[in-house]
Amino acid sequence: MGDSAELKVEMGQLVELNNTLIDICVKQNPAFIGFKIEQVSKDDEESYIHKGITSLKVDTLDKSHSLHVVLAAWGSYYKADGFSTKYVERLPGLVVINEQQDHVLELVTEINHKKNIVANIVQTGRDQYQRHQFIHDAFEFIMTEQVYRKITIFEDNITNAWFNWTSRPVPKTLSIEEAKSILEKQKNKPKNMLSPTEWTKIVNQCINNISSSQFQSIQQLREFRVLPTVELQSVDIYGQKKRTKRNATTPIILLNQSNNSLPKFSLLNDYIATEQKQRNRFSNNKVLLSNYFNLVGVK
Repeated sequence: MGDSAELKVEMGQLVELNNTLIDICVKQNPAFIGFKIEQVSKDDEESYIHKGITSLKVDTLDKSHSLHVVLAAWGSYYKADGFSTKYVERLPGLVVINEQQDHVLELVTEINHKKNIVANIVQTGRDQYQRHQFIHDAFEFIMTEQVYRKITIFEDNITNAWFNWTSRPVPKTLSIEEAKSILEKQKNKPKNMLSPTEWTKIVNQCINNISSSQFQSIQQLREFRVLPTVELQSVDIYGQKKRTKRNATTPIILLNQSNNSLPKFSLLNDYIATEQKQRNRFSNNKVLLSNYFNLVGVK
């Protein structure tokens, strides 16, 4: 069986597993909350890429007729016509499961494993461009980032959930050789009105820093990406509180909630850029190498 045929088989099985999970959840009439985030249209794509997203409307989904919309987010792998393929669709939320918990846990584990298989088929032996061509030849309008992301499930009793927005620079990871190659190609392209001599000195210094053997990889920072987040609080048997923060991409499944009830939660409000503080901090294992190229060394 060729890679393309194998990919189609695995994707078919993944869709079946998602449908089975949704059917089990629907029959339980679970407590749930979801937040449908406005998608970026194709018309607004260019403006948002250059200037950043200014606002996104959020609709709260908490009525019984919205259950299918919330659960369908687990298997939302494609972009509808008219919407930008540069921005990932997200539908944060919570779904409380009190019945068939072992079966649900097994299904989620199998789904997440199947996602790894699909990603491995697409990525093995192909560069970034070839991966894009390969999967889109098989499935037009598919969004790989939506296919690969895992379903999150918590077995702890969650007492509180806070939904919010954050924005952070999303890096592209490069090998040492890839980063050096990019810089070499920029040597004859002076920027910011620098003289060729000054520019060459800057580029060579950056190449020397990259070649210093202290970095495992290089990251090239891209635009700030707007991300919904959720912070969950649980309490153990000793009364100790624990908080876990996650990117909020699709509804999180909560097991072991008492009385089939949601935890206390805050709503995800509309995103307004002026109200958000953009964060551009590096962890201790990262070093800014060049402002000109937005290159960061990872130790």
